[in-house]
Amino acid sequence: MAPSSAATILPDPTRLQLLRLTATASCITAVVATKQPAAQCPLCGGTTRRVHSQYVRQVADLPWHGVALRLQLHVRRFFCARLGCARLGCARQVFTERLPGLVAPHARRTERLNHWLRAVGFALGGEAGARLLHLLGLATSPDTLVREIRRTPLDVLPAPTVVSVDDWCVRRGQRYGAILVDLARRRVVDLLPDREADTFVSWLQARPAVAVVSRDRGANFADGATRGAPHAVQVADRFHVLKNLVEALQQVLGREQTLLNAAAHAASVSHTPDGTGVACSPSSSRARGDTAPRQRARAEAQARRQLRFAACRRLHAEGKRVREIVAELHMGPNTVRRFLRTETCPQRAVVAPRPSRLSPFEPYLRERWDAGEQNGRRLLAAIRARGYRGSGSNLYTLLALWRPGPRRPGPYPRQARLTPAPPPPPRVAPRAVGWLLLREPGDRSPQEAACADEILRRSPAAVTMCGAVQRFFTMLRQKHQAGDLATWLEAADSSEVPELAAFAQGVRRDLSAIQAAFTSPWSQGQTEGQITRLKLLKRQMYGRANFDLLRQRVLYQPAS
Repeated sequence: MAPSSAATILPDPTRLQLLRLTATASCITAVVATKQPAAQCPLCGGTTRRVHSQYVRQVADLPWHGVALRLQLHVRRFFCARLGCARLGCARQVFTERLPGLVAPHARRTERLNHWLRAVGFALGGEAGARLLHLLGLATSPDTLVREIRRTPLDVLPAPTVVSVDDWCVRRGQRYGAILVDLARRRVVDLLPDREADTFVSWLQARPAVAVVSRDRGANFADGATRGAPHAVQVADRFHVLKNLVEALQQVLGREQTLLNAAAHAASVSHTPDGTGVACSPSSSRARGDTAPRQRARAEAQARRQLRFAACRRLHAEGKRVREIVAELHMGPNTVRRFLRTETCPQRAVVAPRPSRLSPFEPYLRERWDAGEQNGRRLLAAIRARGYRGSGSNLYTLLALWRPGPRRPGPYPRQARLTPAPPPPPRVAPRAVGWLLLREPGDRSPQEAACADEILRRSPAAVTMCGAVQRFFTMLRQKHQAGDLATWLEAADSSEVPELAAFAQGVRRDLSAIQAAFTSPWSQGQTEGQITRLKLLKRQMYGRANFDLLRQRVLYQPAS
């Protein structure tokens, strides 16, 4: 029976009678008695009116306006109606009347109060839920809410037919689990403690109704789906396929970093009136306040990076594998692979600074400076009158960058300021260039269009790769062109771009699942959203996100 309504003063006015109320500053006590003329034996089911005795139960109920409410519940004991009957005898002679939907046997809380605790516990967890309930007038502990979550039975779900599987992080880089989503009903059906193929096989074998398995391109889930549900259709996620192809394009651009920098600089120079130019990549803007010490520190860091690059290339030439190079040089495997793909040492991107309090006043300051006003105190007073609330040191640092040549002679001799040499062209990020090349021509600015044309003119590999990516995108959008995939793979194999050939080889290993992605309506989008919800619940629980507790909260669906 469903818990009684929270909109009534008493848990169930049809079965309870209010005798009197007593109140203190912190608690309201309601003395109530049952109104049922008869009771039913819980063992044999017989109905009786023979009262044996009465006793009082202390039961907590929902608070009234933030004040705790306690029920003194007068209940009765009954003689069983079949007591002494030889043919229908009952082993229980005396029983206590039951109040289903109001309070459970031996319980100290009403059903509707338990419903509150359950709802708050699943929504907020133990600690946050206990804090909220304390404000509402319920003194409960986080452990009580956690126990209520654990003892709540989950709904029995129908057998899923379309399942999506993906991994989620239990502890980043160390332990992972798997989440399974029923795509047809759009809800999580189970969590697995690991992402191993054998665990997934066991789960599928217990559910033979699964006909479609949507997954990413991981080898564990592909192997598990093949062994656990050989009759099911496997569908590779379209987003991950396209992501892998775009990453291959970025790898091609990454090993041609020198060419990218030169092309971007040439395009910038040809599209600026003064012929100096700026890089066209969003990540290439030079930071304000780029002083000589910062340039020197960057140069030293690039020199150290060059030494590691040379050592990495030398060890690779000696025949050592990536894992051995990582162990010897104490570098990340992705960095080692990036060094091995390119012929020159890549430069670090210059990060654009965040705007400061002085940024809105820089155009006004520049105008006054060019007009001949170069006194820092007067400029500071002028911008303070316009609303500047920052410190004067920020202004003086900026003006020092604008003040070329030696300083004026004063009472103390000072070393002449030398104008630093112009910095080298900043690094153009391959990721930004990759998305620039894939953007529609009408969505590019004139400077971006010139930059893209210059890169494609200088790099035949980029031309080949961009054409292959755009054709693949077109095939995937227009699902009736799925038959052209074989032609696309042949062209990719015959190309002279190793990254494109490697991607085509990976597609052939998972060909049936990728072909299904062209025609199937299923994808991993719903699963990625459920993983976001799982991460939210996991972080709400801080260090108490044990697998069983997390599984309860993820699989729980509140009644609508």
